[in-house]
Amino acid sequence: MNTSTKSEAENMQELYDLQLKKDALEKELAKYRQLVDDLRLTQYSIDNIADSIFWIDKSARIHFVNDAACRNLGYSKEELLSMTTFDVDPVFPKEKWNENWMEISEKGSSVVETIHRTKDGKEYFVEVTTNLVEFKGVKYNCAIARNITKRILTEESLKESEARFKVLHDASFGGIMIHDKGLILECNNGLSEMTGYSIDELIGMDGFKFVTDESKEIIMNKILTNSEKPYEAIGLRKNGEEFPILLEARSIPYKGKLVRSVELRDITQSKQAEEKLRKISEIHSKMVANLGDVIVIIDKDGINKYKSPNIENLFGWKSEELIGKSTWNNIHPEDLEFTQKFINSLMVKPNNIGSAEMRYKLKDGSYTWIEFTGINLLHDEDINGILGNYHDISERKLIEQSLKESETRFKALHNASFGGITIHDKGVILECNHGLSEITGYSVDELIGMNGLQLIAESSRDFVMDKILSGYEKPYESIGLRKNGEEYPIRLEARTVPYKGKMVRTVEFRDITDQKKSEQALRESEQKFKDLANFLPQTIFETDNKMNIKFINREATNAFGYSEDDIKAGLNAIEVIIPEDRDRLKENFKKVLNTNDSSSNEYVGLRKDGSTFPMIVSSSLIMKDNIPIGARGIIVDITQRKEAEEELKKQNQLLEAQYEEYMKLNEVLRNTNYDLEIAKKEAEESNKAKSIFLANMSHELRTPLFGILGYSDLLMQLIEDEELNEMASGVNRTGKRLLNTISLILDLSKIESDNYETNLGEHDPILLLKELFDGLKGGALTKNLKYSFLPHIDKYCLETDPEMFRIIFENILGNAIKFTSSGSVTISTNVEKNKDKNFFNVEISDTGIGINEDDIPQVFEEFKQLSEGTTKNFPGSGLGLSITKKFVELLNGSIKIKSKKGLGTSVVVKLPIK
Repeated sequence: MNTSTKSEAENMQELYDLQLKKDALEKELAKYRQLVDDLRLTQYSIDNIADSIFWIDKSARIHFVNDAACRNLGYSKEELLSMTTFDVDPVFPKEKWNENWMEISEKGSSVVETIHRTKDGKEYFVEVTTNLVEFKGVKYNCAIARNITKRILTEESLKESEARFKVLHDASFGGIMIHDKGLILECNNGLSEMTGYSIDELIGMDGFKFVTDESKEIIMNKILTNSEKPYEAIGLRKNGEEFPILLEARSIPYKGKLVRSVELRDITQSKQAEEKLRKISEIHSKMVANLGDVIVIIDKDGINKYKSPNIENLFGWKSEELIGKSTWNNIHPEDLEFTQKFINSLMVKPNNIGSAEMRYKLKDGSYTWIEFTGINLLHDEDINGILGNYHDISERKLIEQSLKESETRFKALHNASFGGITIHDKGVILECNHGLSEITGYSVDELIGMNGLQLIAESSRDFVMDKILSGYEKPYESIGLRKNGEEYPIRLEARTVPYKGKMVRTVEFRDITDQKKSEQALRESEQKFKDLANFLPQTIFETDNKMNIKFINREATNAFGYSEDDIKAGLNAIEVIIPEDRDRLKENFKKVLNTNDSSSNEYVGLRKDGSTFPMIVSSSLIMKDNIPIGARGIIVDITQRKEAEEELKKQNQLLEAQYEEYMKLNEVLRNTNYDLEIAKKEAEESNKAKSIFLANMSHELRTPLFGILGYSDLLMQLIEDEELNEMASGVNRTGKRLLNTISLILDLSKIESDNYETNLGEHDPILLLKELFDGLKGGALTKNLKYSFLPHIDKYCLETDPEMFRIIFENILGNAIKFTSSGSVTISTNVEKNKDKNFFNVEISDTGIGINEDDIPQVFEEFKQLSEGTTKNFPGSGLGLSITKKFVELLNGSIKIKSKKGLGTSVVVKLPIK
């Protein structure tokens, strides 16, 4: 048997070849291991991102899902792989599946928003990005579903808020604009309807363009003074038509600065708004759908460990340009601190998931907004970082900003309304503005959900309900009811508008209290003018600016023979003047209109029966809103004056003849006046001497009287003998009466010499009266009188002299008790409010002996007491009420007595309130 033996060289060559094959196998094995690692990393990324991933075949069956799909839907993988897309998406129509598959086949991808339903039946909004992929010859729909519930709710909230403010804004019944130094920044459709300009024309327009030249100065003055009160002017429509408008303005903050908000109202009430507010521009397009998200792994130091290759298509970067670099390099500097805090918050605990928005740098250096969703997988040895995915949301941010600005704009216009606006459904208030809160006294929170009829006085509710039920849309008046129970006149205007998918009613409330007061004042003023005009013995007239007579008084009927029916039929001033004077009348009337001067001219009047008479016509302009609308004047029949002029000439000679006699009489009068002047000075000196004498005598009399009163008080305490004690008591009473008389005389002397000084200050009149009431109670109780004090309030503040106040009411109350033997004595107070001045009133009434009406003036005379035995039964000096009246007048007040003999007396004192 032959055996072949290999040479050593052949063995070495074989060994070398085996070594080369081993090296090649190890390299292939290393590549395989790397591929396996990459596949494992990709699998981890797919399974652990927040979005659900599905592979679906042409028959809609699910062939692959990631772990996120199981977490989001609550199914196991086995359950999901036995289901179809219709089990997960309850709203996708089955009959549209083939059509949808063909569309994806043609386009390669699509993005839709739909709903996914979890195993426990809960539903949430998703954005599904689908891509057509082919694997082993089979085509699949690779769908990535992201939960967008939060975003949808945010967008719905913004849209709802915009809709609410838009409805309230559209509900305004006037023209509203916001301007900065006259330049219109924003306005509502009411202004467009009123002026005839479109909103596009109005925005940026000079606001003075739609008012007349005559009104520009008025409006500029209101702007410069920051006036916030309503005022009138003349508007100018685009077609040149003039119309009266009511303007009301206020300063408001708008986009970071203070501007003026103005409401304009067409007060002719002849036109209603012809157009509704132009709809807000629709959102041009939905966010551009992403074909997919960028997947990233960030380590604990913020270094990018992984970037999915599709980042180049979406943001321009190649993945290798970013791996190993800090993720913070691509974050906008203003968002950096927030983003780092957000990523750090994810690192707090394993599996922590969160989403955030920030600006991300593109390859071209620009920034775009992204939404980043991450999960903490630092504990996972294969990921060892934050696994995240993000996509471009720049278009969505622009839409949100647009919605917010739109809401801000409508909110500013809505709150700029000067009336109360509410939206109600069958009476229940759904929305309202702050104006309604200010008018009614309720807060906005209290108004929402309230029955709107609670804002109407009960007496008017049936009337208002009839208007609501009939869908009435014209202005009408009613009575409102504030939270504090106060009723007030209101003007209501309502219309039916769409709101949140149904038709509701929007109503404007306007407090017309001031308007009603003005109308009442105007009616009263017109009536006073007519009453005064009818009372005058001369002819009073009013004409329009074409000389048509609009008003004549009663005397005009007598003077000219024309009736009110003639006026209504259209009587012109030309017709009551003879033809020869008519051209002169027209010329003079034109001068009055052009120069605004009054005019007085002689004409020959022409009566209805054809007779004539000389007359003087004096007239002046009637102005309204600085515009002449006619003339008003007086006509005097000078027939007698003409006759008197002739008679005057005849008397002139007689007067001249009597001139010398008048001169002599004048000399006598001068001498008489000189004597009277001397007598006046002597009287003043006498009065001064009397005052000095009374002052000295009162001092000389008071000093011994104080001694007498002191000793009598002491004797009353020491003497036990009843008869002697009574004598000492009599001395004491008589001394006090004399001291009171001396005090009254001194007060009277000071008043007459103008030396009595008032000491005014803030005092409580109720307290002062209570002290007097209590001090004199003994005298009333001794007589068994019903003694009452009835103040209208517990405390009050009045500027008065407390000593004079005490003397006034001590005298009046003392007299009431003194002259009342049975019955009652009552003090009461109240406050009287008048248009010009208010008064604090005190009334003291009794059921005493009373006074004859003819004798009342005498009670205020000095040292005067009424007869019929009162002097004996009721002794006194007769100075008390005289001084009381003078003190009341020193306090700028008044005193009035009402009385009947035998039935009692009422004294009312009125003191002014400052």
